[in-house]
Amino acid sequence: MAYNSHIKGKWQVLILRRTYKQLSELITRAKLLYPKIIKGGVFSDYTFKYPNGSFIQFASCERDEDIEKYRGQEYSLIIMDELSHWTSDYCWQFLKGSNRNSAGYPNRMLGTSNPCQWVKKMCNIDDYGNDSIVKKTYVNDD
Repeated sequence: MAYNSHIKGKWQVLILRRTYKQLSELITRAKLLYPKIIKGGVFSDYTFKYPNGSFIQFASCERDEDIEKYRGQEYSLIIMDELSHWTSDYCWQFLKGSNRNSAGYPNRMLGTSNPCQWVKKMCNIDDYGNDSIVKKTYVNDD
């Protein structure tokens, strides 16, 4: 896990898909992998909770107004899976306000997607897949 956050604690993660139904595959894989990476995690209510105060929350935002559930929350890592399932960048932009933490971890937002029009515009991706702002970072962390 990045920055030994699984050891230090208070690492708060939000993994978002458009619908809860779309989360099922991610949760199935997470239930197999996460216990091998971080010991002591308990999964309930769509969240892996760890004894040191860290958590990884799986959630959805089916309609733009559903994003209000996350107002005032604090996440050091936000992952929006399949950005093109949303019709605009509204939820992405809104969540930037929750991408903060008091534990001292770097704040990060990640999105996965096959580029739709709004994703291409936001990331400045041309019709050939070239970009000017997308950063690719590879972390090798034991």
